[in-house]
Amino acid sequence: MTKLDRLGRSVRNLEQIADELQQRGVGLRALSQGIDTTTPGGRLFFHMLAAIAEFEYDLVVERTHDGLAAA
Repeated sequence: MTKLDRLGRSVRNLEQIADELQQRGVGLRALSQGIDTTTPGGRLFFHMLAAIAEFEYDLVVERTHDGLAAA
């Protein structure tokens, strides 16, 4: 995978996918973001970026709603 935000729709969804993969013995690596969930630091970084991605998505939704209300 090259970008984390292409994998799931929300932080919860990303965590579920990562947990399912880990249970199967599969590590998750996001190449362009340097994430490797087979290490403790990689798992921390994964969760931080997942939260930021969800925050950015929420901002886009909020701006869209504001723009529609203003129009």
